[in-house]
Amino acid sequence: MTPSTSLRRTAYTATALAFALVVLGGIVRITGSGMGCGDDWPRCNGEWFPPLDLPTFIEIFHRWVAVLVSLAVVATAGVAWTKHRPQSRLVWPATVAVALLVTQILLGAVTVKLELPPSVVILHFVNAMLLVTALLVTALRAREAGGDRQPEGAGPGPLLWITALLGFGVVILGAHVANLDAGPACQGFPLCLGGGAGGLLPPPGGGGQALVHWVHRITAYGFTALVLGVAWREFRSSSRGARRTAIIGVALLTATQIAVAAGMVLLTLPAGWRVAHVLIGTAVWLGLVGALHFAASPAHQRPS
Repeated sequence: MTPSTSLRRTAYTATALAFALVVLGGIVRITGSGMGCGDDWPRCNGEWFPPLDLPTFIEIFHRWVAVLVSLAVVATAGVAWTKHRPQSRLVWPATVAVALLVTQILLGAVTVKLELPPSVVILHFVNAMLLVTALLVTALRAREAGGDRQPEGAGPGPLLWITALLGFGVVILGAHVANLDAGPACQGFPLCLGGGAGGLLPPPGGGGQALVHWVHRITAYGFTALVLGVAWREFRSSSRGARRTAIIGVALLTATQIAVAAGMVLLTLPAGWRVAHVLIGTAVWLGLVGALHFAASPAHQRPS
């Protein structure tokens, strides 16, 4: 096994575990299990292995997976530093992942000790998304270093960057909707029932929750239009390769996400649909990270 193969496999494993942890975090929130271990951390209800009812099991399982993620992140950084120290493109994202991991652990402790304040929960989610991003970038760069594909080197271009940044904004706004319990504040689809100007404006009297939900929806529609435009341009181009595949994949995931969002609202926010919404939203973001990576690969990079 070559050094780059070792790093790639370790980083992909860490990415998969971190992805699962993000989804599990959504399950913790959706099922109301965030205080399943009380305000104890790192122990659960004062014990390392407490009696398990469902909320306690969900919360402690989330913590166990977090331990696996921690081990995988440290292993990724260890491989990067021991076998790729001269290659800063590999070392830096792996090191950033460790810093984000430390931050995530501290935020997790604060979240529990302060009994789930929405602002800290949202910050915890944002940091988790950055962590899985750093791990995926490490894995993709290790794949490139191993010569598994020829770099494209065309550059992402401003439109793809804008699309990616807007996509991240949609994900974060979605976290605000969930953690502020703003889901019921904007009924109907695609527009809010009772909203001003025939639904084009947030419902009057809905307060901050209705506004946050409405902004999330409008931003999501703008993001969808951008993604479909970028994907159509890629589809019609003569280019082939990982960038094209990633962008078209993001477009398909985005269309699926819109369908899930519609079902989620029209069915009055069932838990399973909400979990699917978190899962697909995270996958959309990682697809955008992949598209940016494949578009920005340096032209001078050669298989090693």
